[in-house]
Amino acid sequence: MSTMGHQKTPISLLQELSTHMGKTAQYDLIATEGAAHQQTFVFRVTVGEVVATGAGLSKKAAKHKAAESALNIIQGKVTPEEANNMSHLHTTAGEQSTYSESGGVLTPPDNPIGQLQELVVERGWRLPEYIVISEQGPPHCKEFTIQVKVEKFKDTGTGSSKKAAKRSAAGVLLTRLREIPPDQQDMVRDADIDEDSVPFVVRDNKTGVKPMHSARIGITWATLRNSAGEKITRLKSTSLSTPNSNYCQLLQELAEEQNFEVEYLDIAGMFAAEELSASSLHQCLVQLTTQPVTVCHGQGHTRDEAHAHAAHNALQYLKLMVRRA
Repeated sequence: MSTMGHQKTPISLLQELSTHMGKTAQYDLIATEGAAHQQTFVFRVTVGEVVATGAGLSKKAAKHKAAESALNIIQGKVTPEEANNMSHLHTTAGEQSTYSESGGVLTPPDNPIGQLQELVVERGWRLPEYIVISEQGPPHCKEFTIQVKVEKFKDTGTGSSKKAAKRSAAGVLLTRLREIPPDQQDMVRDADIDEDSVPFVVRDNKTGVKPMHSARIGITWATLRNSAGEKITRLKSTSLSTPNSNYCQLLQELAEEQNFEVEYLDIAGMFAAEELSASSLHQCLVQLTTQPVTVCHGQGHTRDEAHAHAAHNALQYLKLMVRRA
């Protein structure tokens, strides 16, 4: 596999450098240019006395460009005027760079959506699935975030329209998939996953709430009941009322054995005003990528206690379901 995922983005590099300098990198959106269907964003970053700008087809890309310019100035590679001119020239010439969540610098092709679909068909993988993660900003200046998923791989893209965000996400993922060596391409698809299994749900999330997501399609209850795994077998006969048990760890070990995922979502992340219950307890949800999906609630005096309570409830539910005839 490519080592691209181990590279750091300009933003993270600038953050490290500014920390060593005893300063903070401050980003500000200073302009939005162009037509509504293809806007260009301009960000300014300030680190002490160093000020640099960057432009991009998404806010994230523009921030990366600004950070890159600031790094060049601080390291003495260019003057402030040269750095800012280069940043704008690159965007104007169409040399727009996108950065994946893992940190690599990726350049999307002209038609990433179509090329991504052609690639997965050619390699016998499932078609790309797109999810609208968030829609933020006022009506005249919307920013969309879309996630694309192919098999176990996921990436996101942002843009001033759903189409632009979709293109950005497809471009990032396309570049990643092309980096997979030929001798590893057959390993991308999990042979245990049935093609007719429940598809990854597409949700248009207009509240700005980031939905829980998974890199795997869930395991069925029938498979869990028939499993001879050590941990699932032990769960069927183990008491879940033992004091001081680490339920989060127990649930995670079980998930790893049975090939499903566990994801916690603090309710504070969705509705800040409802972070605490009426009795001043922290609340959360835990999602298991079973088939169908399992979601359990938890609450506690601290965030960790809420997670432990949710994990305990999930284990109780799993135990109940796998013991059913």
